[in-house]
Amino acid sequence: MASAGSLLVLLLPLAACTFTQPQDTELTFLLPAGRQECFYQGALYNDSMEIEYQVIGGAGLDVDFTITTPSGVLLIMERRRSDGVHTVEPAEAGDYMICFDNSFSTISEKLVFFEIIFDTRPGDEEPDNWSEMVEPDELLDIKIEDIKVGQRGGGGGYKF
Repeated sequence: MASAGSLLVLLLPLAACTFTQPQDTELTFLLPAGRQECFYQGALYNDSMEIEYQVIGGAGLDVDFTITTPSGVLLIMERRRSDGVHTVEPAEAGDYMICFDNSFSTISEKLVFFEIIFDTRPGDEEPDNWSEMVEPDELLDIKIEDIKVGQRGGGGGYKF
């Protein structure tokens, strides 16, 4: 039987994963001829996600591209494109499937670059009054003096 402490240890990482905003991602990969490669990106409800891709190598410089929701709804489908930029406003939280398809090519592999960028949600933006948050020059002088005193303290380390 699991104790309350061990159960808490198991649930904390899960909670951290659930409430953290997804990180921006970029990847370059080789898409073999006649193959499809799919990637799964978690997204939060109403969190803006921009997907940009470009075929940077291979004959024809083109692939098929799709984005599918966690529930299986096809959001975007492009045929034989060399690049694209799409912004998705997730209507549901979960793993979105991003696929690159080269099955129409029987000989040529493709080198594909893509990146996923998450826009800042309202409330997470930097304040407009950032200039008021800058410390006055007097505080900077005090901090520099503290460093000088710390260096003179001896003992091989900083003393403050």
